[in-house]
Amino acid sequence: MHELQRYGLEMLKTFDAFCREHSLPYYLGEGTLLGAVRHGGYIPWDDDVDVMMLREDYDRFVRLAREHYPAQHVLDCIDTNDKHWSICAKLQLARQTPYYLARFAGLALSNNPCIDIFPLDHVASDHGLRLWWQAARSRLYRRVLWVKLGVHNCFTHKTLTGRLTKFYPFKLLSLFFSKDFLQRHLESTIRAQNRNTNAAYVANFGSLYPVKREVWPVSWFEPVPHRFEDLDSFIPAGYDALLRRVYGDYMQLPPAEDRVPKHNYARRIGAPGEDEQLRLSRGETVKRRLQLTVRRIRKKLVRPLRLLVVVLGKRFPGIKHRWNDMIIDRRRARYQRLAATISIDHKLVFFQSFMGRGYTDSPKALYRAMLADPRFDDYRFVWAFRDPKKYRHHPDMKRAQVVRHNSDEFYQAFAAAGTWIMNLRIHAWVDPKPGQVFVQTWHGTPLKRIGCDIEVQTAGAISDNQDLAEKFRIDSPKQTWFLSPSEFASDCFRTAFDMARYHDHDIIIQEGYPRNDFLVNYTPHDVAAIKKRLLIPDDKKVLLYAPTWRDDQHDARVGYTFRAELDFDRLQEELGDDWVVLFRAHYYVASSFDFSRYLGFVYDVSGEDDISELYVVSDVLVTDYSSSFFDYAVLGRPILFYMYDYEFYAGQLRGFYLSLDGLPGPISQTQDALLDDLARLDEISGEYAERYAAFRARYCALDDGHVSERVLQRVFFGDDAAGTGDVIDGNTTDGGGQ
Repeated sequence: MHELQRYGLEMLKTFDAFCREHSLPYYLGEGTLLGAVRHGGYIPWDDDVDVMMLREDYDRFVRLAREHYPAQHVLDCIDTNDKHWSICAKLQLARQTPYYLARFAGLALSNNPCIDIFPLDHVASDHGLRLWWQAARSRLYRRVLWVKLGVHNCFTHKTLTGRLTKFYPFKLLSLFFSKDFLQRHLESTIRAQNRNTNAAYVANFGSLYPVKREVWPVSWFEPVPHRFEDLDSFIPAGYDALLRRVYGDYMQLPPAEDRVPKHNYARRIGAPGEDEQLRLSRGETVKRRLQLTVRRIRKKLVRPLRLLVVVLGKRFPGIKHRWNDMIIDRRRARYQRLAATISIDHKLVFFQSFMGRGYTDSPKALYRAMLADPRFDDYRFVWAFRDPKKYRHHPDMKRAQVVRHNSDEFYQAFAAAGTWIMNLRIHAWVDPKPGQVFVQTWHGTPLKRIGCDIEVQTAGAISDNQDLAEKFRIDSPKQTWFLSPSEFASDCFRTAFDMARYHDHDIIIQEGYPRNDFLVNYTPHDVAAIKKRLLIPDDKKVLLYAPTWRDDQHDARVGYTFRAELDFDRLQEELGDDWVVLFRAHYYVASSFDFSRYLGFVYDVSGEDDISELYVVSDVLVTDYSSSFFDYAVLGRPILFYMYDYEFYAGQLRGFYLSLDGLPGPISQTQDALLDDLARLDEISGEYAERYAAFRARYCALDDGHVSERVLQRVFFGDDAAGTGDVIDGNTTDGGGQ
């Protein structure tokens, strides 16, 4: 619970800063207010942060937040999401948090800790039949809407009495009303009396309490500063009377056995997907229910079978290969049938980064460059994400269609787009049609061997070296262009993807990495904004620890895992006074990390989309075999290497493309050595200055802040690109990145 509360406090600080910036009064409400008044912090069983705003302030907040709220948070309300199911607004962290992944996966109504923002509507009095009917009607519409959207179902209620009284009546009503009708009347009901903002009372129609306990005089709502945890927040001036009306004698907590959360987590069985059409006829509704039932049964059967194949495949590769071939053949046939019915739109561009895991890397940089280039004003864009809800209201997505990874819309966009821009291999069953262009941006200069270049047997890995080589060979003939930051990287990519076998000309565009434009063009304002969003103190130095994944650390049930081989207690003891640590796990890693005991010292930033933003706020990078140090070298800041498993990694997992003697920083194999290097950073910078300069000249020379412009010119407008290292007929000119 403390982990959940830590994330809630992090969100409240961002919310408080936003409200202060825009002069928006707010008040802690509900259980949060109780905890703030009673002991200055969360009550032991509170599951979120509750905030109240007068309706006029709430409406202004929603308008401003839609455009200006930090993108790392999701604003969810009827004004921003047409499938929102509640009266209040919700702010959620865009990244998945370890607490929810570990404890509430599949059970929570929301995917993350959240702030519930309740609008307070002006009403004429605090009693009367009209107010009661208005509140009762809003609660009726709300519960019917919950059932309509699948948030509540019969499995939510454990007893027959609960089902007969709290589910089936609303289920029956939901058959006669559309979702749009319910939302429209819900809004009109709770706003009905709000035209008169001079009314003496306000009501919280979003609460589940009886309405007479949720109606208060307007005079109570003057913001009073109050300390909540370590934040100077605000509570209503009439907090005492307000709490007594809701909780009674709120200073006397109930016995421990009676302390239960006010909100119950319901299993969302059979809930329609958030991107699926909900306006269904009776016949379509029945058909949809049958489809969902079949899907659940298949999921129950196929998932254990997949796990069995993964486990057996490590010992009997033939089983795994036959299973994979069967799946790929079925999906390829399905995709080809779809693609044959869709014509290509050469002014539609499809983007995806890390298989939909985030809005980041070179696809992001190229997309933003296209938005700023008037030559692309008549182009259309599609972005694919695993969690599209996080990005649908991102300011950059105003001109883009956001689709869910592996959805029907995803494959339709694949089939229709004239250009694909991605930084990973694409699905084996998806092939470009004649006329489609696949721009492979890749995601880093390789230190460790990849694809066809892996020479050692990958001991204990989920995929052996033959599997990896075959995956790269499948992807190679699909590529039209392949971006590269240097001659060294170009040579690696040519052999790793066995390009000579599949292409009769060089497809490499050696112009640098578009993603590194930010590392050249960022401003002090960018740094200040990122630190403010991540709650990084300005008076501390920042260490970014960004290790890569290990092929042999894999759990068939969850995916790749990672064991952080650092003693964070020791780090905090040695560095805690002057430093903070940003821990960034590789995007492959599914492990959850609990750093709650290091609050204020270790920040888990694994869920942050763009690692470039972490680069510019850090003072030193600590990594192992990750390609991150090639990009970080653009900044010219110190780099330390912590390779505690060097012999095993080099000899049994991957091997390296280059000698480690040329790395731009010292290599430590123990934590003691790493701490010694951190203690003498200035001295190390002097020792490695010459090697660092040579490293940048060889690997980063083309990253000059204008890479995106040159790449777009080359891909969309031909060979007359301006700048260093232009590619003409596959051969570099003007130095070629040497």
